[in-house]
Amino acid sequence: MSTDRDVTRIVRSWLEEGVTALPDRVLATVLDQLPATPQRRAPWPVRRLLDMHIPARLAVAAAVVALVAVVGAIAIPRGGGVAAPQPTASPTPAPTPSPSPIPLPSTGALAPGTYLLDVGTDTPMRLTFTVPAGWLTDGGFVYKDPGPGAASPPPYSVGKLLMVSWVLSHVYTDACHWRGTLVPVGTADQFATLLANQKGRTASAPTDVVLGGSTAKRVDLTVPATLDVTKCDDGVVRFWPDPGPDESGGLCCGAVGSTDVVYSLSAAGKTYAIVARHQADTPAGDQAELDAIVASIKIGP
Repeated sequence: MSTDRDVTRIVRSWLEEGVTALPDRVLATVLDQLPATPQRRAPWPVRRLLDMHIPARLAVAAAVVALVAVVGAIAIPRGGGVAAPQPTASPTPAPTPSPSPIPLPSTGALAPGTYLLDVGTDTPMRLTFTVPAGWLTDGGFVYKDPGPGAASPPPYSVGKLLMVSWVLSHVYTDACHWRGTLVPVGTADQFATLLANQKGRTASAPTDVVLGGSTAKRVDLTVPATLDVTKCDDGVVRFWPDPGPDESGGLCCGAVGSTDVVYSLSAAGKTYAIVARHQADTPAGDQAELDAIVASIKIGP
């Protein structure tokens, strides 16, 4: 019959083209295959199908099969009955480990990178810090631009920039006339107070800061432009000796106008200083490099 052919053609077209709704006339055709039954409620509705004549039951079964086939086809996704696999999340790549710090060489030019320095010998404080290109080291000093005609590295030459760390035991109370003025540093707080009162330099009040994850005191000390260094003991300003005290070494020789930013902190029962020195005429770019080196410091046991 032409109606059956139309239904078959429409269903096949629906399966091939992925149509999501059947035309009304197709549904009407399927429903027309169902036998009409009275709307009156029968006493035993369960027996109704059993009481039908065999041809009627066959017609009902065929119509139900056709309807199930149509509804089932609607539920099948276009392109086949197997659902597309769900995408799985890509595994998160493991972070690339940072390279290990390089032990600070005893002398020479430094390649850009992160360096390790043990300050002291008995239970030393360990520093790591990162330097850019153009910096050098000598005897624990990390510096840049030692000055024209400098015969030796800082602190004896007039270095433009430097960063250095120190184990402390004593400090001079007068940076210019320093002979005979040694006193013990005490704690980091006591040392900061002594620095703030040290003669021969102008000083800021001590402030609390965090450096490398540790609490510290900061004092900024500047050699004043009015100071005649030639009249100081041995013609140099001197700030503190090596621990002991050992006056054959220590930190000295700031030029007029130079500023030492001193961070004092306590670790393993000792008092330490980390110093960042710059000059009055230090270019802004160089100053930014020194500030970045200090900011990169990490302190460990």
